[in-house]
Amino acid sequence: MRTGTAPGRWTGNEHYRVLAALVDADGHLPDIQPGVLMDGNDIGRWLERQTQPGTWAHLTPEQQERLSQLGVQPLK
Repeated sequence: MRTGTAPGRWTGNEHYRVLAALVDADGHLPDIQPGVLMDGNDIGRWLERQTQPGTWAHLTPEQQERLSQLGVQPLK
């Protein structure tokens, strides 16, 4: 979680909560491309970054597990 974020700017936990809610509603994670905004935050761009091997490697095992449970995996 970042500190000092601008008002209205989401943390990773907030992005995750939105994705989890989508999975709960649809039974799976829909295709979310960069440019898809939720409350002015580019959730698609955030999701794309999480799947990059360099970003994934810096996530904690718990963060990786949480994303994996939503169907998110690193690109190979």
